[in-house]
Amino acid sequence: PEDNILDGPEDISFAACAALDLPPRQLQAALASSTIERLRGVKKFLDRDDDTKRKKSTTTSQANFVSAAVKKALPSVVSIESNGGEKAAGFVINKDGIIATNRHVVANSAESGVVDVTFHDGRKLPAEILAVSEIYDIAFLKVNDDDDTTQSKEFAVAPLGDGDNVSLGDWMIAVGSPAEFDHLVSLGIVSTIKQ
Repeated sequence: PEDNILDGPEDISFAACAALDLPPRQLQAALASSTIERLRGVKKFLDRDDDTKRKKSTTTSQANFVSAAVKKALPSVVSIESNGGEKAAGFVINKDGIIATNRHVVANSAESGVVDVTFHDGRKLPAEILAVSEIYDIAFLKVNDDDDTTQSKEFAVAPLGDGDNVSLGDWMIAVGSPAEFDHLVSLGIVSTIKQ
């Protein structure tokens, strides 16, 4: 039993080196060095290990900000199908079913004034074209949910940011359902700001 007692810095440094699970040559070099050098080496190794863990944690949290943003935005993203059969994305901006999309998405439906909207939960409802702007290539739709008695009358609303607080190099995440794709996500940065 007395053989298991660590007596002094030299025994502690030997035990620490053995516990680090070093490759054989590194362990041999560590054990051949002085007690002070072993203790410095152990500290350096542990500090490096902590830095590695911090870097992994930071990388994981950076990757998760995209996933978290997508989970937050996805319920408000819709797929819009025009009379011509083209599909594109839009997003709900008001709990009463006001949707923003691009004007060119609804251009083929201008005459009828109605498009079909498919929500994240699979509901498919007609929407009326409320307003369009050719200059800004934007259109606003209003979902007609009068016939849908199975669901809540409130829609998931996209969390919108403040354009005045955007800076060059800020992260940007695009979530949509363009063409034949559902729930497409892309990540980039703000590369220019139009004043």
